[in-house]
Amino acid sequence: MIWVIFSGILFGLVHPGSKIIMGFGVPLTVFCFFYVGLRLLIQIPLVLRSGAWKVSSRGTWIVLLPLGLVGAGLQLGEFYGIAQGLPVPLVTFLVYTHPVWTLLLARALNKEKISRSGVFKVALSVVGIALITGVSTPEEIQGMDLIVPLFAGLMIAFWITLSNRASKAGASSFTISFYYDLFCFLTFCVLQKTSFSAGADDFIQVLKSPKILACLFIYSTAIGFLPNFLFYYGSKKVSSVAAGFVLLLEPVIS
Repeated sequence: MIWVIFSGILFGLVHPGSKIIMGFGVPLTVFCFFYVGLRLLIQIPLVLRSGAWKVSSRGTWIVLLPLGLVGAGLQLGEFYGIAQGLPVPLVTFLVYTHPVWTLLLARALNKEKISRSGVFKVALSVVGIALITGVSTPEEIQGMDLIVPLFAGLMIAFWITLSNRASKAGASSFTISFYYDLFCFLTFCVLQKTSFSAGADDFIQVLKSPKILACLFIYSTAIGFLPNFLFYYGSKKVSSVAAGFVLLLEPVIS
C-alpha cells in the first residue's frame, strides 16, 4: 500500500507540470508523444537487462494490449483540458471522478464485492474532491472541454482495473509498465498519420529547445515512469477499489 501512496503523491504533479510545459507552446499531441516516448526509452535497457519483456501467458497479453490503448485515451483526455487552457482545479476534478468508474468496473470486470459503505465512500470522495479543488466553471467553457477530461476519468478507472488484473496474473511491474508505454506510444505513432496529428514544425520546435527537452525528460521520469512503476508494484497486494481511493491523494497535491 505504501508504494501506491507514494505514486499518488507523485501523480499529483501531473497537471501542474503539464500546464508549465504546454505553456511553452508545445501542442497536445506533441506533448503526449514525447511524454510517453521518453518514458519508453528509459525502460528499454531496464527490461532488456531484466528479461521483463518476455511474456509467456496468453492471458497476460490479452490484458496488456488494451491497457496500452486505454493509456493513449487517458493521456489525450487528461491533457486535453490543460491544452484548452482550463483551470488546473477544474481538470483535476473532472479526471478524478475515477473512483465512481473504478467501483463499477471492479464489479463488472474483476468481480469484486461492493458494499454499501463502499458506495458511500465513493460518493463522499467525489464531494471531497470538489471541495478540495474549489472547482468552478468559467462562463466561456465549451461542452467538449468538460466531456473529454471526464472521459479521461473513465480511462483511469480502466487503467487501475486492468493493471490490477495484470499484476495479479503474475506480470512484473517492469513488464506492465513497459508494454503499457509501448502500446500507448504505438497508438500515438498511428495517430500521427491522421488529421489528428501535429505538424513537423511543432516537433522541430521541441527538438531545438534544450529547455523544453530537459523539462520533458524530468517530467517523463519523475512524474511519469516512477509513479507508474510504483503503482504497478504496489497494486499487487491491494484491490482496484482500494487503489482508486489511495490515488485521491492526487487532487490534494494538484
